[in-house]
Amino acid sequence: MTITKSVTYAATVSGEVVNGARVPLSVNGDRLLDLIALAGGAKSAVYDTFVRLSRDGVTVTIPMERLVSDPGENIFVQPGDVLTLVRVPQTYSVLGATGQNAQITFNAERITLAEAIAKAGGLQDLRSDPTGCFSSASSPRPS
Repeated sequence: MTITKSVTYAATVSGEVVNGARVPLSVNGDRLLDLIALAGGAKSAVYDTFVRLSRDGVTVTIPMERLVSDPGENIFVQPGDVLTLVRVPQTYSVLGATGQNAQITFNAERITLAEAIAKAGGLQDLRSDPTGCFSSASSPRPS
């Protein structure tokens, strides 16, 4: 059996992938995750990566985590599509009586409030009131 691929029947993969390239599509069709795999996979963790698909002048961006977990999002690629993987680290801000006041990256899919405070150096015993702790994590979306 021979599988034929045409250069005109291709899509482009770029951004946070191991080998960005113009990828020939198979005759039976390829899905988004197939194209990412053909480009060597994502460089960044799934929870920090967003997938941007540009097709016919329209661009849509979704978290890669959703693409991986929801088979309905893994749509077929069409010739001329441009698939770009974008790394957007998820962060949270820590202010007040902690070891450091800063914006800190999660470096994990999810973290608890206790883990977040620990990553900021913990509460300072002489300055902190544990009843005043609350969380507010940001989830930036690439434009």
